[in-house]
Amino acid sequence: MTDSKPPLVQGQRVWCPRCKEYVKIVRVAGAAKIVDVDRRTVYNYIDKGKVQTFKIAGSTLRVCSHCLLRPQ
Repeated sequence: MTDSKPPLVQGQRVWCPRCKEYVKIVRVAGAAKIVDVDRRTVYNYIDKGKVQTFKIAGSTLRVCSHCLLRPQ
C-alpha cells in the first residue's frame, strides 16, 4: 500500500498543505520584514487563518513564505 502524501521536509523546504508545494518557512519577525508590516499584523494573519503556520521545537512558530506573499 502506497501513501500518496508527499514527505513533509525536502532539503531546506517544508510541504505546505495550503499552497500544495514545498516552501521556505520563516520566523514571524522575518515574515513581518518580508511584507513590511508589524509583527502584530503577522499574528493577525495567523489568527485569521490567512497563512499556514508550523510549530517548531515546542512553541516556536514559523510562517509559510509563499502564503505570506499571496494576495490576502
